Amino acid sequence: RRGARLAAWLARTSESELNTYNSGKALGLVAGAYAELSSVFHVITDLIASQLADEHLQFFDIDFGTCKSIFLQQARRGLGLALHCGSAKLMPDRCRDLVQHPNQ
Repeated sequence: RRGARLAAWLARTSESELNTYNSGKALGLVAGAYAELSSVFHVITDLIASQLADEHLQFFDIDFGTCKSIFLQQARRGLGLALHCGSAKLMPDRCRDLVQHPNQ
């Protein structure tokens, strides 16, 4: 629980540091050690999906909202999966740090 609070604090600190650039208009994806995300995650994935939908609609004739929702789902799923995989890779190290072996 303490680690989660520390990770959330670090994410907020990183986000506040990012806001000092370009009068607070800089956006960046800040991820914590437990896969928590900055508040701009949805804004960034929305921008990614809009750009991909615009490029896709140059070649295909479908509704913009439908096309954007497909790319939005892909972007959120892909980034979310990458963050959770990164968090899962840290689990063995966290367990080793918490477990005390009787031989040591």
